[in-house]
Amino acid sequence: MTYRGRRLMTGFSAVGLCVFLAFGPYLGPVRFEQVGIYLSLVALAFAGSLGKLTLHRSTMAVIGLWLFILALATANTMAAMQARETAITVPAFTLLDLPSAIGLKNLFGGLDNFLLPMAVIAIVGIACQRVPEDQRQRLLDAGVLAILICLCLNSLFALSIALQPERLLPVASYFWPSGGGPSVALAALAQQRIGGAFNQPGEAGSAYSLGLILWMYRYRNGVGRPWAQGVMAPLLLLGAILCSSKIVFLAGFPLALIYYFLHSETRGVTRRYRRTVFLVIAACFAMAIPAALVVLSNGNYLTQFSLFMDSLRSGSLLEALTGGRVGGGSSESSVLTFYFDEIMKKSPLFGLGFGSLSAYDSAYIHILALAGLVGVAAYLAMLAIVAYRFMAPSEPARLGLMIIVMVVLAGTGMPVLVQNRVGSLVIFCLALAWKLTPPLPQRSPVSEAVV
Repeated sequence: MTYRGRRLMTGFSAVGLCVFLAFGPYLGPVRFEQVGIYLSLVALAFAGSLGKLTLHRSTMAVIGLWLFILALATANTMAAMQARETAITVPAFTLLDLPSAIGLKNLFGGLDNFLLPMAVIAIVGIACQRVPEDQRQRLLDAGVLAILICLCLNSLFALSIALQPERLLPVASYFWPSGGGPSVALAALAQQRIGGAFNQPGEAGSAYSLGLILWMYRYRNGVGRPWAQGVMAPLLLLGAILCSSKIVFLAGFPLALIYYFLHSETRGVTRRYRRTVFLVIAACFAMAIPAALVVLSNGNYLTQFSLFMDSLRSGSLLEALTGGRVGGGSSESSVLTFYFDEIMKKSPLFGLGFGSLSAYDSAYIHILALAGLVGVAAYLAMLAIVAYRFMAPSEPARLGLMIIVMVVLAGTGMPVLVQNRVGSLVIFCLALAWKLTPPLPQRSPVSEAVV
């Protein structure tokens, strides 16, 4: 194999590894994803690849803000451990979720939440350096395809759990955390909300929202064979329906539709490609109707939909789409309000650290708990820098912009960037799109303008 071939193989292997590790099982208390990504980064560091990474000013600003939030949260956690503080727990839920002391488990878990995305960014950067510049678009296309394939397989896995829960639950348990407490996945399964390898419906909803955006990216640009696009669309829809996450309705479907109408200046889709894709989608739906009727008749899979419609009739659209977290007076909204008030009483500016809340139902409350209002300002500034970078007139930039908007919207229900599995996938896509996005053109001074 030639030197160029070895570099290509290294780059594409690193990309595929990041994706497939994110869907791996648990190895005791840790995920296969964590072990694999950290070991891969260590191996690349020993190979000398890590020292060759070059960081531009905007990249350093994003990483600096992320590490600043991490430093604040770490300092707060160590202070809380010294003072033997306990997590803030909603009084109504104390029988189900007893207050626990903040300890090393919270510290190490929080450090992993922030360092794992950094490791993914480093691996993507090394992969892009190994691949020649004229091949980096193929690298993005390969990463997108790998994520879509894994999500489609996860949809089939979730459907298998729905049809044969007794047989598949022992297998599924390898993909769900076993911390000794009540399993979120089992509680969701009792409500007929099945995420496959994902532990929570919110995680699955974020993943399938990302998948819908990635599918539209391939469709807009005519990437891959049309029959493959046609087969993947119903499978992504199946996974989104089975997890019954409102994040898909709030972020996934609207953003995929908006992305479809965005102007494209790059590779276009031909009429034949479009026609073939929709014919395959129609055929898949026609074949799936009998199976769908059987599944729906054997379970309460429309329960969540009926509850959603009830909440829509009794409240506002924003309240219904966010599960009452925003725009309403439901129990979820009161939980976030309670958390916000408690943080404001104890440490509004700098927060309380890792493990300070018993649950995190919002990315913004999560950052507020970790690093206070200062941390929230840093987090919003980081998102603004990334969004500004993706204002460039290129297709990777448009993809990145759709993903970062998804992060903002889905953040009303889950801290997407630090979610299990999903965080790595989102950071992976953002990092690849960032590397392929050209810098914004500099504005010419008025004096130099051609009249």
